[in-house]
Amino acid sequence: MRVIGRTGTDSVSIPAAFFIRSNQAFYLPGDSELFVTPRFPQVGGPFKAWQYDSPDTNRGWRAIRGIGFQDQNSIRVIPSQSPASTEHSIISPAYDMSTATATATLNFRLAAGRPNSASNDILTISASTNCGKTWQSFFRRNSTTTPSLYSRSNTANFLPVTSDWQQIRFPISSYAGRANVRFKFEISTGGGSGIFIDNLSVDAGLVANSSSLAKQTKVYIFPNPATSSLTVALPFQPSTSGTIFRISDLSGRMLSQGALLQSTSIIGTSTLPRGIYLLQIAGQPAPLRFILQ
Repeated sequence: MRVIGRTGTDSVSIPAAFFIRSNQAFYLPGDSELFVTPRFPQVGGPFKAWQYDSPDTNRGWRAIRGIGFQDQNSIRVIPSQSPASTEHSIISPAYDMSTATATATLNFRLAAGRPNSASNDILTISASTNCGKTWQSFFRRNSTTTPSLYSRSNTANFLPVTSDWQQIRFPISSYAGRANVRFKFEISTGGGSGIFIDNLSVDAGLVANSSSLAKQTKVYIFPNPATSSLTVALPFQPSTSGTIFRISDLSGRMLSQGALLQSTSIIGTSTLPRGIYLLQIAGQPAPLRFILQ
């Protein structure tokens, strides 16, 4: 910024004084964010639409490799590295929830540790429907909430194991039908030794009626992550012989196949081990990735 007055001119530089956020939806219900990148956010990469909101980005949220719920990637913040009550936030790009229903949920895996009982970090999740102009908080956890924020105590260097990853499924019915929803994950630091988030997704909920299906322009799968079954919602009614689907692993090896006979069909997955899979549906340009846990 350059200022010109009667006595001369002066200039000042204010880094990251403002952000310009795109109103284009980056995620759709059923998409899973596994944070597979060496840096977060990554300019020009898969996190190009995520944004920091932190007084010290060097100690804020970071993508970390080698630690994750299933795919060995996650995002992490270490509260003990910042003064008490420092607020570190990350803001997601837009989710298109125009086809979501009243049973929609925000899903993710959470693992958190602290060195002692005096530590009390606060995790707050908020949503915005006006490109971040205003935020409405809907989720809050700390040491005194039930359940607690923390997976484990008395650990100064917290590195989560499988049993530390809490499954969070939180209703977000207030945002069903909205085409532009952003989520903010904010930590108010209180001395914790590590907070991790992985496998972030939005479940659109059950398709309510035929008019909801008529609005769809793509295939939706839910829940994701799944356990014993996967629901597939198509934007069309299959022919009498059905629409062919195939499930493969990430190497491309086909593990099962079948036919979808209805616009909303359920695929059994109980015979498959935990892991990451690809669902290819006939007539669709690209496979859909889903997780079994």
